Amino acid sequence: MFQPDPCTKARVKRWLTSDEAGLFILGSVGLGRAVSLAPWVVDIHRRPVHLLEQLFPPHVWGLIWLLISVGCFVAIVWRRSQPLAVAAMTGIHFFWAASYSFTDGRGWVPSMTYFSIFALILWAFARGRREPELVPQEPPKLE
Repeated sequence: MFQPDPCTKARVKRWLTSDEAGLFILGSVGLGRAVSLAPWVVDIHRRPVHLLEQLFPPHVWGLIWLLISVGCFVAIVWRRSQPLAVAAMTGIHFFWAASYSFTDGRGWVPSMTYFSIFALILWAFARGRREPELVPQEPPKLE
């Protein structure tokens, strides 16, 4: 059975718990939202579903989601832009949650989903690393 060496395990664990992994998840979620608002998916002539769609039609919001998602993917390699990418994705989730809160009927359901993602982003990125984790450069020597 394959057993990865301790260095590889430590590197994988470190990446999976990194801000870069969080940005990859956020970028992927935003990309999904962008595709769901594309003109070939949503009828651009339908009546607005929530408050923000009264400002711009769905395909414009899809483009905004796409730009923020690309920003998250760029921030994985350009670390200085990470605060901006996280703030943009956090902000758009908050505004969409608030926008759905003011709709009639069952608008509270998507609102709750957007608020949950908003809260999880704050929780995940605000907590940071608890302690620096050292990644060994060589596997330990067994004697």
